[in-house]
Amino acid sequence: IFMFDPETGLTVASYEGPEGAPCGLAYGGGSLWLVDEGADTIYEMVPADGTILNYYKAPHGRCLGLAHDGTYLWVSDRDQDELYAVRPADGRVLFLVKTPGGYPHDLAFGRGAIWLADFETKLAYELALEGDTPYRVTNEVVRDFRFRHALRNDGDGVITEATINVAVPHESLENQKLLGDISWSREPDEFATDRWGQTCAVFRYRDVPPHAAVEGGYAVRARLGELHYAFFPENLKGLDAIPGDIRQTFTAPTSRLQMDREEIRTTAKEIVGDETNPYWMARRIFDWVNDRLEYKRVGGWDVPTTLIKRGTGSCSEYAFLYIALCRSVGLPARYEASVVVRGDDASFDDVYHRWCEVYLPGIGWMPVSY
Repeated sequence: IFMFDPETGLTVASYEGPEGAPCGLAYGGGSLWLVDEGADTIYEMVPADGTILNYYKAPHGRCLGLAHDGTYLWVSDRDQDELYAVRPADGRVLFLVKTPGGYPHDLAFGRGAIWLADFETKLAYELALEGDTPYRVTNEVVRDFRFRHALRNDGDGVITEATINVAVPHESLENQKLLGDISWSREPDEFATDRWGQTCAVFRYRDVPPHAAVEGGYAVRARLGELHYAFFPENLKGLDAIPGDIRQTFTAPTSRLQMDREEIRTTAKEIVGDETNPYWMARRIFDWVNDRLEYKRVGGWDVPTTLIKRGTGSCSEYAFLYIALCRSVGLPARYEASVVVRGDDASFDDVYHRWCEVYLPGIGWMPVSY
């Protein structure tokens, strides 16, 4: 690593890098920052002599560019074509964005923007630190969806009454837009909304004979995209800025969440500590659950206290524990679930997936998945 006088080009000082493949350099907060491609590591060093003050793993395996904007580090990854906003103190990634070119290389900060050089396009890009919205939607596709929920009577008797509830797709979400009316397999008997605000089409059947089947479902065209959140936590308002109806509904206790148990309340308080920023409260809980549990499907949907003792859980159980801890400290959180469509070919995931959403003031509902 060479320190040189830009006016004369003369070397003022030099010293060995901490590893064998030093790439990006940046200066900020009184420190020199270096990303080493071979070691997949970011180093904080004393500029004068290279003494290592701190180090941690880079966000990914081919990080080449590095910049410091006065608060955060920005790191570019060549393989993933991604740009990461990183907290300098501990290397935690706040968010990532896709880069405009296919081979992001060097980074710099200046005039309030991040500057990125791309080896593939041979272009330099000026990137704004923040956009007009706290999220980006990329890789949008238009697809025709057909959903069918079938009930088959495999017995020898008659099913006297049967009800099928089908969740109604949201007309407009950040990354989902319906492009036409929903076409139902038959007209639903009614539409009902649960206490969480989800509307369902209700199909009722009577006297289903042996070996017969009934169904409820729909077809619709929609535009879907990948959703990426990008915002700075320090710009969030406090918990008191959360709308009252959302706070009341989504911090409410349920029997499965065990929010009346002392172990849940105490654990949540210990995790959050004196943190008052909603993002970092949610992030501390996320990291704690991620570090505490090992993914394992052992059958059943066990309650949060069981997971804390056992240390394992499925995606559903991760969600229960995360929601319980968030609600215990006043963060609205809710449960989400879905089947999965993989790539261009529609396929069925018979295990399904469950995740959470946490409400951040000024941002709205943000997905949290393990």
